[in-house]
Amino acid sequence: MINNFNLGRYWNTKGPQYTLFVPKCALSAGWNNITLFELEGASCNGSCFVEFVKEPILDGPIHFDL
Repeated sequence: MINNFNLGRYWNTKGPQYTLFVPKCALSAGWNNITLFELEGASCNGSCFVEFVKEPILDGPIHFDL
């Protein structure tokens, strides 16, 4: 979430989406609030981070071991 606007879900171990789009209308001038809600247990061993990039990372691997 950014400023109480839900961006969607991100599931790193399942793919294929590795980035979320932040529409301009969700941003405020000045400071913006980012809220992360983790349900599965982070697998990053203490080095998790949020990075803003200009180009999306799409079409990653799809894992079907549900």
